[in-house]
Amino acid sequence: MNENLRNVFHELNKEIIINLIKSTREDKDDVFRVALTVTEVASLLGLNNTKIYKLAKDGIIPSIRFGSRIIIPITAFIYWLDESAWDKSA
Repeated sequence: MNENLRNVFHELNKEIIINLIKSTREDKDDVFRVALTVTEVASLLGLNNTKIYKLAKDGIIPSIRFGSRIIIPITAFIYWLDESAWDKSA
């Protein structure tokens, strides 16, 4: 697939994910955070929290640890998801 088409898919995926995040957030305020919680990522991917914690611990899903709290930067998550879909060796 050519690079331009891949970039179009990436931008579409980004918009879809951002809209999903906005529609499912519990706080519903106008502030858009730059990172997701493990629970939010689990919900988006249809997995349980334990699986997301393991993926983060194993370095498979991009994450940042603050003490016992793990967050997933939205831009890194979108990039990871997009690249994982195109990576046929996975």
